[in-house]
Amino acid sequence: GIKRPTVKKGQTVRIVVHTNVGEAVHLHGYNIEKPVKPGKPTVIQFVAKVPGRFELALHPMDALLAQLTVTP
Repeated sequence: GIKRPTVKKGQTVRIVVHTNVGEAVHLHGYNIEKPVKPGKPTVIQFVAKVPGRFELALHPMDALLAQLTVTP
């Protein structure tokens, strides 16, 4: 299912994606995109500087993987 983690602004976020399909994962709003490789985890790490709700999607099929909420 779709994950819905919540973090506080200023916190370091580490997202690990395991998938055998798609070309890239994209965290909308933060504009972070990483290529995926079948059988290998893809790691997105950043400091949450912008509050709000952000979608993590698998491209090119635009499959929603998670909704990250960053609180003030």
